Amino acid sequence: MIRRKERNGNIRGISIKRGAPRISHLFFADNSIIFCRAMVGDFTQVSEVLVDYEKELGQKLNKEKISLFFSKNTCPEIQEMAKETFKAQIVQQHERYLGLPSLMGQSKKKAFNQIKDQVSRKIADWKGKGSGTSDSHLHDELF
Repeated sequence: MIRRKERNGNIRGISIKRGAPRISHLFFADNSIIFCRAMVGDFTQVSEVLVDYEKELGQKLNKEKISLFFSKNTCPEIQEMAKETFKAQIVQQHERYLGLPSLMGQSKKKAFNQIKDQVSRKIADWKGKGSGTSDSHLHDELF
């Protein structure tokens, strides 16, 4: 449904640079991220997709988990319109998803160094506890 809206020009996803493919959505096992322009028309179209999704599949979205993120260039009035359309909260850039920053900007090395440091500390802890740790135990502790 989202792809159809995008093909028809009803919504427009984002691209990381000029000429790069546009991304309108990312779907995970039980989470979704939808990208669109900060325009009332796009909000309306995405909202329609969500309503249609619920009707067609008989599944209800957890409205309490819907959150919105805007670029720093988005005016407060548009943000409020989106908030009203989706009945959702607005989150800031510092939010995390699956343990990673939702946006990394120029500091990718810093973001991934934090994960590298956490893994290194875990491995050092395991080495300190002796060699009785199984591979499945290592996996469980990491995640």
